[in-house]
Amino acid sequence: MNTMGKLMDAKFIQKQTFSLDSQAIEEVKTRAFETSTQRFRLCLHKNIKQQTHEMLIGFTQNSYMPPHRHPKEKSESYLVLEGNMDVYIFDDNGLPIKRYSLSPQTTGNDFLFRLNGNVWHMPVCTSTVVVYLETYSGPFKKNVDVEFPSWAPLEKNKKSLEFIKKVAKIARGNNL
Repeated sequence: MNTMGKLMDAKFIQKQTFSLDSQAIEEVKTRAFETSTQRFRLCLHKNIKQQTHEMLIGFTQNSYMPPHRHPKEKSESYLVLEGNMDVYIFDDNGLPIKRYSLSPQTTGNDFLFRLNGNVWHMPVCTSTVVVYLETYSGPFKKNVDVEFPSWAPLEKNKKSLEFIKKVAKIARGNNL
């Protein structure tokens, strides 16, 4: 098992074949609460050089993933397995213009979100914890594949949770 980052908030599966069960979801949830980012990812791909990245991700309502976008040739999708999340879409000035509310398929609500690169977006956990499968076009180079806007706080900023509340309030006011 490889880990990524100093926070040990991810691990890569190195097996040639494998399957996941409900224990994997429980592990991802438990480990999300244990990390300083309140996120954990179980990478189903062997390393960041792979062409397809599939990750079982858990994050809590106290986690902040800043708005970001990817290069236009990249795509990303989120399939919610447990819990609830909103995905906000922003214009270039930081105004939320769309909100997707996702929950597991068994709820009868939207459960899958997909975007094709170069769209400002921000996933937000709206339950105690959410677990979803993320698929991303690899290979992954953070300094190329993730761009953060100047209009939003970065991850370690103390105002990050305030930013999420502000975005949610604007979205509600605009019936997004």
